Amino acid sequence: MHLFFKENDYNETFKSRLVWNCFCKEMFDILKAKPPSGDKKEKDYPKLYNFTECLRWLYRFLIVLVAEVPRTDLTHSTAAAFCSIPCVISKLAYNTPFILTEHGVYLREQYIFISKARITYHSKKFLLALISLISRMSYHYADQISPVCNYNATWEIANGAKREKIKTIYNGVDPSTLNPKETAHKPHSVIVSATRVDPLKDIETLIRASLLVRQKVSSVKFVIYGSLRTPWYYEHCRKLAHSLGVGDIFEFAGHSDDLDRIYGEGDIVALSSISEAFPYTVIEAMMYGKAVIATDVGGVREALEGCGVLVKPRDPEGFSRAILQLLKDDKLRNALGTEAREKALNNFTIDRVIKEYKESYLALITR
Repeated sequence: MHLFFKENDYNETFKSRLVWNCFCKEMFDILKAKPPSGDKKEKDYPKLYNFTECLRWLYRFLIVLVAEVPRTDLTHSTAAAFCSIPCVISKLAYNTPFILTEHGVYLREQYIFISKARITYHSKKFLLALISLISRMSYHYADQISPVCNYNATWEIANGAKREKIKTIYNGVDPSTLNPKETAHKPHSVIVSATRVDPLKDIETLIRASLLVRQKVSSVKFVIYGSLRTPWYYEHCRKLAHSLGVGDIFEFAGHSDDLDRIYGEGDIVALSSISEAFPYTVIEAMMYGKAVIATDVGGVREALEGCGVLVKPRDPEGFSRAILQLLKDDKLRNALGTEAREKALNNFTIDRVIKEYKESYLALITR
């Protein structure tokens, strides 16, 4: 297809009757638009809208095929997604070494996102099949697959990646840039969460936990530092906080780049996500020497085991118990913070990340 579009116009091709007829025929076969009996649910019958919507997606996602792919010593994609297509083209054209990083498992994230999206059954089926194909293609052609945690590797292997290709390279931060601004004489304890306000971050659980904490500790405050880029969810969370009577102690502070102030303000750092890979907010908090309470999802355990508190996702009671324990036990809270910083300095620095990628690049190029 890449070679075809070197000689033929991309727009005219996708708008042609020939492509439309071919696409519809394939879609009919794939989506089983002609069930053997009339006793089928409505979802078994795709509509004209499904065909036009899916072809539009194909047009948008494959437009990268038009790009000229230069000859290089190495290619590197940051997801097993459509951005890896130029790397695959270079591999096929020039046998260029190809390294693939996955911060989150793209296919898994899309399963979560698309399952909740307001699109029809057949469109979801097509989109997930397309994304699955691209992910498996990426795993197949990559010479090295470097997830940011071992948890990601289990998903990659389950979806076609060969175990011998996998080399985990953890995320890292630069400790020399971190200088926490401790808030002096705070009138209350502060639980900080540095994360965007998004359904995957499950802010609702933290709101419900704040109610349970307040029943035991009157002088406490919860602050969320993060983007409000999902307005409907932000409004939902804000209304939930007010309906539970914790609107005065649960603050949405919006996005901030001042990490020193964010982490300096918190006595505890909390993360209530239902899905993560290897979150920067956790290793940043560790590097600041903060006690961290987080849900046991993705690679969070790999970061916090032995130096933080793990709770089940969607468990306000478990979260509140963990918060109360650390608020009441200064010695434990400080010890966890010290241990977390030591682990982060030994394992999750930016220098270590650069070193491991440099070694991988040189090994692939010379091989």
